[in-house]
Amino acid sequence: MDRNLAERIVKGVLDLSPPFNALDILSKEIVDPDEKRAFRLALGKLMAGTTELLRPIVRQFPDLDPDTD
Repeated sequence: MDRNLAERIVKGVLDLSPPFNALDILSKEIVDPDEKRAFRLALGKLMAGTTELLRPIVRQFPDLDPDTD
């Protein structure tokens, strides 16, 4: 992958953080414990998926790792 594309992908993944955080906050309002657990599990899987998207990019371009800022 070329660096320009890698940078754009990292930005796109980072742009997902605010909506994921908003969903996390909203999930705390779910009253039914089973529904809440299922929702939060699904959300966690989505959030973990962003790490999987970034892993090969960070291997190739370590300076693009958002966790090293």
